[in-house]
Amino acid sequence: MRKNIQKHWSIIKRALQIREKHLPIGHSDIGVSHNNAVNAYVCLDENDSALKHYELALKAYNKSLHSCHAHVIMTMENMGSIYEDQCNYGKAQYYYRETGNIFRRTLPANYSDLRNMEKILLVFHLD
Repeated sequence: MRKNIQKHWSIIKRALQIREKHLPIGHSDIGVSHNNAVNAYVCLDENDSALKHYELALKAYNKSLHSCHAHVIMTMENMGSIYEDQCNYGKAQYYYRETGNIFRRTLPANYSDLRNMEKILLVFHLD
């Protein structure tokens, strides 16, 4: 399994290099490539490297997408999840709170993602 992940990682890395070479800095597709890298790192249980790529993805998304775009929201929620897994609750709270704030501004009150985020925020006492 690890060998397959490493093979996928080499493909992901090459795609990222191509996108960085041919697309403008901050293009959302560069963020997508960083998110793809995260998947490989999570499978390899390398959460620090995964977080680095989430941060790079978020940086690209913030330059090219609206703050309520699904890529931005999912990246921040996923960062919160990794920080939570690492028992870094302060950073997890930050990302969950930011995600919750975006959801509250943009989603109807009965939307399932908003309800799920509200449950997470209650666990962290962030309501």
